[in-house]
Amino acid sequence: MAGLDQGGGRFGLPRFKQTTRLITQPQAVADEGRFAFVVNTSTSTIFGDPSAGSEIKVVFSRDGGKTWTTTRVASSTGADPQHVHPAISMSEGDHRLTISYYVQQADERLRTDFATLEVHGKSLEVEDHGHLSSTAFDLTPNNVVRTPTSTTNYDRTVVTCYDIGEYQTLARSRRSDESDEDGGVIAAWGDNRRTWTSPPTSPAAGTHSQPDVFATIVGSGRDRSTDSRER
Repeated sequence: MAGLDQGGGRFGLPRFKQTTRLITQPQAVADEGRFAFVVNTSTSTIFGDPSAGSEIKVVFSRDGGKTWTTTRVASSTGADPQHVHPAISMSEGDHRLTISYYVQQADERLRTDFATLEVHGKSLEVEDHGHLSSTAFDLTPNNVVRTPTSTTNYDRTVVTCYDIGEYQTLARSRRSDESDEDGGVIAAWGDNRRTWTSPPTSPAAGTHSQPDVFATIVGSGRDRSTDSRER
């Protein structure tokens, strides 16, 4: 969520114009008895805690699920309180995991980050982390008040409170050099850095963020648009 409270929320709760639905939506990878999944988790044990942050954790097994290890990939901080919707990829031979995810900054804008983890026996160690996107972006106006009891997305074909969704993915391509088992990892995600101007009669009139799909090679620091709309 971002921006000012529009008022009128159910049970007196805030109703923000810029928001997105969040669910626990883990992604998993498996290869010959090796299994890992990545998930965003709350820092609070209380549902709806307004002071709660969220972080990214990966759970890994190298023996078909007999034993498990859990590693925190990204922690909630004052500068970056929220981390959500992660994706995961495993290198051939399971020596390295690559994870990408959304980060909501303290200024309420979003960016995409990545982390690489080395497998050491049955444990994981964060080897590197950095930004995928070269710029942060705003949520779209997708929860605009229309009546005291209803809201609408600026894109009337899409349900309210829907923005970044599940649009975070990783794909690994094998290079010609078989000794390089990490290969090339390509990340793609829904990104709102571009803007669109709604007509004057729109419930979200004016210029605001819009979704597009962006992609980059992990760690390259050079994100590129696919020139393809999110929808």
